[in-house]
Amino acid sequence: MRRLFLHVGLPKTGTSAIQRYLWNERTALAAQGLTYPDATDPVDRKQAALVPDLVSGSGGRLIAEWLPDRDGDVVVSHEGLSNHLVDFSPDALDRFQGATRAWEVHVVLVTRDPEPWITSYHRQCVLNPPKGLNPLSGTAAPREAIAAHPRVELLTDHARLAASLKRAFGATDVTRVAFEDPDWVAQVFAVLGQSAPVALPRVNDSVPGWMAEILRRMNGADPRGWLGWRQAAQAFLGTGQGILASAAAKPPGAAQFTLLREMEPAHSWTRAEAEAAAAFRDFATGFRAGDAAG
Repeated sequence: MRRLFLHVGLPKTGTSAIQRYLWNERTALAAQGLTYPDATDPVDRKQAALVPDLVSGSGGRLIAEWLPDRDGDVVVSHEGLSNHLVDFSPDALDRFQGATRAWEVHVVLVTRDPEPWITSYHRQCVLNPPKGLNPLSGTAAPREAIAAHPRVELLTDHARLAASLKRAFGATDVTRVAFEDPDWVAQVFAVLGQSAPVALPRVNDSVPGWMAEILRRMNGADPRGWLGWRQAAQAFLGTGQGILASAAAKPPGAAQFTLLREMEPAHSWTRAEAEAAAAFRDFATGFRAGDAAG
């Protein structure tokens, strides 16, 4: 029986790097009997349409299109398969299982210690645009509130999450790999029957905590200024964080600018972080004035 591998995340466990590698090496992988379907996300090279397909109720439509008629295995990768598990339509999951009935489904779940993971996930929710499927995107909530959210409670209860994933996708098994293990990449690719890559491409640099805190406060002030502040942050940091890099050029909003100018440092910031935040405030002032002049 042919195998369908679902690499489901978690988010913030190197998923974008794995997706980029699978896309870049798809020809070589196909020659070895492993197909990575056409990616509908032009940045991260993942099967982005599958998640809304499972939310909307279409279910197995896309997965059936991606399963080749020829012999060989298939791997699909999307961190939303875990992140949005609570959002999936039961009818869509039934259709998914119907479309994959002739396949042996194996789930690959990369987990991470909850405390550092929640910090990373919270920062990503702050950075993400306030739209889309995840109600936490564009959040102004503090880390503690995100940690207590039912979605996050499931994602950090790895045993319960693995059981839910197995049931949802009708999987034969769920392989859990710890992100903290130095050999986690090799373990993921061993499940796929492949040797580990020498190196994964570097994708989505981390955003400093002080910057995430500034943007969180901006989210609470006026979500309409989302793009402008992220464009300023991208220019200041020079980061490879995909969310920031994809933000369209637009000056920050005046209300948010006033908030930034009057913002007090967070109690948790070190002196260096407070100085960096002050430097960004001065930079954003010039960034906004420059855009207005242009």
